[in-house]
Amino acid sequence: MEGKGSVVRRQFKTFAQFDAWLKKHEREEGAPFRQVSELVKCSRGHCEYNYDNGILHNQLYLHDIYYRFRNGRTYITRIDLLDGD
Repeated sequence: MEGKGSVVRRQFKTFAQFDAWLKKHEREEGAPFRQVSELVKCSRGHCEYNYDNGILHNQLYLHDIYYRFRNGRTYITRIDLLDGD
């Protein structure tokens, strides 16, 4: 989204804000298209997805989700995405 090899960090209070930010970066044809691969494992506050077969151009992949528990509720602390561009 921001350039080759760059890391973009953003903070959102809601998934709606996160979704709006993603939509703002879409092109007319809707790319990058959102993809999720097979879940490898999810434990100790980290869910990881399998991308051993590579990624495609014009795709945005969910790579990792980091979470914690507070007062018996799960909350997301970080989401890592891979941009196929």
